[in-house]
Amino acid sequence: MSSIDPTAYPFPNPGTDFLFARGSVLSLDPGSWRRWTEGRTAVLAYGSNASPEQLGRKFGDLAGDVEIPTYRAAVPDEDVVYAALLAGYGSVPATIVSCPGAKLETWVQFLSPRQRERMDETEGLGTAYSFESGFRAGLRGGSIAAHAYVAIPGPLLLRGEPVGLAEVTAAGSPHRRLAQREALEVVRARHAPDLGFREFVERIVADGEYRARVRRALRDEPPPDPPPGWARGADSRPRTGG
Repeated sequence: MSSIDPTAYPFPNPGTDFLFARGSVLSLDPGSWRRWTEGRTAVLAYGSNASPEQLGRKFGDLAGDVEIPTYRAAVPDEDVVYAALLAGYGSVPATIVSCPGAKLETWVQFLSPRQRERMDETEGLGTAYSFESGFRAGLRGGSIAAHAYVAIPGPLLLRGEPVGLAEVTAAGSPHRRLAQREALEVVRARHAPDLGFREFVERIVADGEYRARVRRALRDEPPPDPPPGWARGADSRPRTGG
């Protein structure tokens, strides 16, 4: 089993605005975000990327100073749900979907070009996730246009609907919410009913070929009919869910 507990996803978060600085976590004034806008890209950190623990794994070996400012943000008409993906450490990761009328409570990070390049690598840009624009993040004293990584296979579906993360608040969302272990159980019951939970997770982590097969099976599951009001945004990002 990996040293990472997959059921802990999206991993601990300090709950306040913070600066990840080479492994240390420092407090930030909520209104100080404007000082980080020059030369950096605003990116929604709606899953494990808002966890210092995960940031340490992703950026711990990056040379030079690593400062990643992370601020609480409100994003309208979106929700965070499980993706039809499996991470190499055994979790079902998150994705963001359109959810008209919802108000998502999440995080925004300001990434330098070098940090953005590393994040692209860790997100599997082009194979697991795409990088999309068209989001608006409300911060203390203003708002900013933001980007987000969006799962290419789309959301994990349960009874034809996306499934929200239990740890994420999105007021007004109709989506059922599950903890990570419950989401993994959905995948196990559907694609490996003869395996116990621990055996299933261990095999996902240890056997890349098996993990890829389950990923393909998740990707190939037929999507539900488009919900009423389905539309395609101006940025051509599929407006899925709610």
